[in-house]
Amino acid sequence: DLSKNHISSLDTSLLDRLTGLRELYLQGNRINVLPRGVFCCGPLSILDLSNNQITTIEERICDNLCNLTQIDLSSNPFECDCKLFRLVSWLQEKGVRVRRPDAMLCKHPPELRHQPLLNVSLLTCGLNYAACLEDSSSGGGGRSELVIFSSSTPGNFTREQCNSVC
Repeated sequence: DLSKNHISSLDTSLLDRLTGLRELYLQGNRINVLPRGVFCCGPLSILDLSNNQITTIEERICDNLCNLTQIDLSSNPFECDCKLFRLVSWLQEKGVRVRRPDAMLCKHPPELRHQPLLNVSLLTCGLNYAACLEDSSSGGGGRSELVIFSSSTPGNFTREQCNSVC
């Protein structure tokens, strides 16, 4: 139990020698980042990171938590974005029990403030569309370009308008 120890960062090798660790309680610290590689595929099944300063969790950080059954991420100032959408999806896919989900709230962006983290969806990420556009201009030589369109700029665009937005 490492709770309430004023811990502000974790070293990636923290758990390397703790090969039998099943429960890790880090609540009530000052942790704001979980470094990539901090968790290895050991027997860790319960993880409590509540009441820290975590704003985001890297997309693949949980991949090595292969035996995780329960997690508490409540009372952190989350930046609700696509990274967290992937975390939420991963937790649901793995069937991990989320403790106190009603206290896992977004702090940013402002339009999602006080919304439950588990409500973060693909819509939060903004849907992007890709298209290959053929250059039919006289000097284009039949080239095609990959263009990414975002839902944040809806509309039908001419090539010039698209280039000014892209």
